[in-house]
Amino acid sequence: MADFRQIIPFIKEKEGGLTGRPSDSASSDPAPCGYDAKYDAPYHTNRGITWTTFKDNADRLGYAPSCNNFLQMPDSIWEKIYKERFWDIIKADEINNQGIANAYVFWAWQSGRGGARSLMRKMLSEQYGVAPSEMDSNAKIVEQLNRQIKRDKKRLFDNMVRYREQFYYDIAPPGSSNQSSLRGWLNAWKSFTSQNASFVSGSRWMLPIAIMGIGAFVYLKFNRK
Repeated sequence: MADFRQIIPFIKEKEGGLTGRPSDSASSDPAPCGYDAKYDAPYHTNRGITWTTFKDNADRLGYAPSCNNFLQMPDSIWEKIYKERFWDIIKADEINNQGIANAYVFWAWQSGRGGARSLMRKMLSEQYGVAPSEMDSNAKIVEQLNRQIKRDKKRLFDNMVRYREQFYYDIAPPGSSNQSSLRGWLNAWKSFTSQNASFVSGSRWMLPIAIMGIGAFVYLKFNRK
């Protein structure tokens, strides 16, 4: 079972602070909490959390939807939102590989649950011939992912990498407002894939296991009666 904590450092590293960038879709619902002098526009996002997401989940997650909480965005609030609205909602706990779970959650983090599910269905349909009826719920999507993880997890991860990269090009054609963001998206995705490939191959755990094995050998050698 995947662990929701594993991807948190990466997301926090890549996310900036407060922004009011007008080209972002979140600008349609700005926060009444201050002004971004860089873009001459009101703030709408802090640490990757939009004002809409922040205010809509306050009652459910038990925090005040105040400007102070939005502007400060304490870790306790940020992590509640991340876990329930991005990790839990796609049932990432039930995905049988950490790297695959991280990739799917990162899709959801950037594109929302709906966008992530749409891209995942497209990939599973085109690459694995999965019928729409077999992907009509989060649970069924996870079931399909686990099936492919068991067969060939590296191929699945590579397909997810390719489809996400193409997604960035598709939403940022030449001359579009997203063009200025394309390089940053691609660089972040490249960094993500390089950090998570070892979860898929299993090599991330080889060094700790080797160290434990050497330690056990040394202990037995010098404590043998």
